[in-house]
Parts: sequence; C-alpha cells; structure tokens
Amino acid sequence: MAQRRRRLAARRRACGYSQEAFAETVGVERTTVARWDSGETEPQPWHRRKMAKALQVPLEELDRLLADVEPAADHGQTTPPARTAQADSISPDTLAESLTRSSVSRQKVDYLERMALTYVARYPSTPAYQMWPSVRGSLSHAGRAVCGTQTLRDRRRLTRALSVLSGTAGNLALDLGRPLLGDEYMNLSRLAAEEAEDADLNAWAIGLHSISLSVLGSCRPAAEALERASKIAQPVSTARRRSWLAALRARAYAGCLAETAARSSLDDAYAAMQEAGPIEGTDFFDQPRLDGAAGTTYLLLRDYDRAAAMLAQALQQRPPNDIKGRALIKLDQAACQGFRGEPEEALATIGQALDLARGQYV
Repeated sequence: MAQRRRRLAARRRACGYSQEAFAETVGVERTTVARWDSGETEPQPWHRRKMAKALQVPLEELDRLLADVEPAADHGQTTPPARTAQADSISPDTLAESLTRSSVSRQKVDYLERMALTYVARYPSTPAYQMWPSVRGSLSHAGRAVCGTQTLRDRRRLTRALSVLSGTAGNLALDLGRPLLGDEYMNLSRLAAEEAEDADLNAWAIGLHSISLSVLGSCRPAAEALERASKIAQPVSTARRRSWLAALRARAYAGCLAETAARSSLDDAYAAMQEAGPIEGTDFFDQPRLDGAAGTTYLLLRDYDRAAAMLAQALQQRPPNDIKGRALIKLDQAACQGFRGEPEEALATIGQALDLARGQYV
C-alpha cells in the first residue's frame, strides 16, 4: 500500500519550500525529497540537521515527523489519463535530447576528477590545515554539479569524484582532530560510491571508513566492515587494493586482540602485495606502508620485538616527504620502547616524532 508522510510535507510547505527548493537547501536531489515525503526512504544522519534547521524544528520534532507515516489515499488509478497522454505525446527526439542535456560542462567534470586524484596524491605530504579549504571548496563545486542536470555518464563521473573528495575530507577531518565530522564524510564517500555503482570505489570508501571507526574505538565494527570490503574487492579490485584492505583488517582485528584473525589477515596482505601492479589513482598502498601496518598490528598484539623490527624497516623505506606516515611510525616505535621498559628512549623518540610533524596534527 502507498504511504505518505503528510505532516512532514505539510511542514515543508508551511515553511515555503517546494520539493525542489527544499532539495537545494538540504543538498540532495528533488527525487530524494519525494522519497522522504512518501516514506520510501529515511534521511541520512548528516541531512537531518539541515532538514531540522530549514523546517525550524528541533531534531526530536523532526524524528516525530519522520515517524508519522500513514497510508496515502487510493483512488483506484495509479496513472492519471492526462499524464499518460502527455507521456505518449513525447517524441523520440525530445527523449534523446533529455538524455544528452547537461548543466555541467565536460571540462568541469574533467577538472573535478583531476582535483580529486590530486588531493589523494598530496595527502601524505601536505599538512591537513593547508589542504582543508581547497578540498572543502572542491566538494562544494562537486555537490552543486551533482545537483544539476547531467548525462548518465557524467553523473557517474561526478559521483565518483564526490566519493573520492569526501573520503579525502574525512581523512583530513580525522587529522584535524574532528573524528565525528570525519565519520560523516566517510559515510558520504560510501554513499556516493554506491550511487556510482563502482564496486572498487565502494571497497576503497569502506576501507577509509574503517579508519574512522577504529579512531572512534569501534575495532570490531571496523573489522566486520573490512571483511565486507574485502569480499567486494576480490573480483574487481587490484592486488594492491586488496593488500591495503587486508592490512587494515589485520590492524582492526589486533585492536580487538583477535590474534589468529589478525595474523591471517597480515598473511593475506603480504600475499596480495606480491601480485601488485603499478601505483595509480587511489591505489596508493605500497610495501613500506604494509610494513608499517604490520608493525602497528604486532604492537597491538603485544609482540613488541617483532613490532620494533617491522617499524624500523618501514621507517627506513618511507620517503622523506611522507611526514604524517613517518611521524606515526615514530610514535609506534616510542610505544614499543615504553612497553619494553625503555622510558628515556621512548621520550626521545616522541620528541623526534613531534619535531618531524611540526605544523601538522598527528
């Protein structure tokens, strides 16, 4: 039976919003607002605050409006005759034109794709506070472009770019000490990857989201998410991507002290790395990063000697401009030294890490 959120739609109209205007205010498409009105879908958490502000109600009242779903009137006719006649009168030429019409230039789509991948490449060596304004600006451009009219091909390209930009913004938010905001951007990255119907990008977005979950202390959900990502990636992703997901999975399991699963995941990561092709796009994972992830995994498993050996090997191989990566390895080395009863060495190593990362949040 058809349903409708009558009170929600009435509140929207009372505030002067058509579905199109409300969609623009919240940052979604009109069809999304229509599905909210009909009770077909639920707004994502990051949309609800904007909805409540636009509707001038507290979040608790918005929840009540969303929960109030009632059957729609059934007049025994699903398609009005006038609408059917109008649809029958549309010529093939008009339909063909609608498929190729776009409010966004192809050059703009190319630019946003390039910028998304540029930010991924710059992330390891650029302070978060320097990248943050540029990434937010590109996200704003991508969001406006997605809300316009595009061909199906351009829409998928824009949605992919939005996913990559959101994932990068999530990483930057974590680096800036804003984990909840980072988690919201990671969720948006996953949503955009699913909308683009890009399985490899979806696996990448889930991998990034697992980092946010781990930072928030949710190691078990992170491990479960990475199991799903690995299954998605298996038939479609490169060996390098699969190695990265397995290494993240190992670290998540180690955070839960699930030693067998952690060591098995590390074995998977090293096996996949043996088959890895060239680095390109968001496929950035390499042997030094894998060794660093292994060191962190052994540290969490309290195998301090092996952790120290892997971290030293990773630090030796990481390039000098990978400031964040080198600083984090140094902090893990300090943790190993502290647990091994070497407090003076640990303090010295912490000082080195802070000097290395001066001007950046680690």
